[in-house]
Amino acid sequence: MKSAFTLFFDGSRWVGVYEVHYADGTVQAAQHIFGIEPTDAQLWQWMVNHGVELIARAHDAPRISPHVRERSKRALNPKKLARIAAKEAATPRASTAAQEALADVRDELKCRAKTKRSRRRQEQAEQRYQKRTAKRKQKHRGR
Repeated sequence: MKSAFTLFFDGSRWVGVYEVHYADGTVQAAQHIFGIEPTDAQLWQWMVNHGVELIARAHDAPRISPHVRERSKRALNPKKLARIAAKEAATPRASTAAQEALADVRDELKCRAKTKRSRRRQEQAEQRYQKRTAKRKQKHRGR
């Protein structure tokens, strides 16, 4: 089991990704958004204070097996290959499996939030209905 912490700039903010790579090829990951670029001392202090939480989140994340993409049989233009390689080299990123693991966790949290919101809306509608019926009954009490 190998683990790695990667700090990179994603174009708008600094993000730290903690990845756990297992012998069977699966990966678990968790991220923390720093915003502005942390200094080495700030990063060290953050890891001392909150590193355990990040590691726990990574170990709670689902394991993702990185799938190998098949390349097309058709040869690409060498200039186009050079442009693609330069573009990929210019964007430092965490492993794609880690990004996939983070996306799965985000989707799961989004699904939970959606069901929670739906349940809360139903409860509020039920409370409004109860209040309305109670008000009507009180108005027509004497008839």
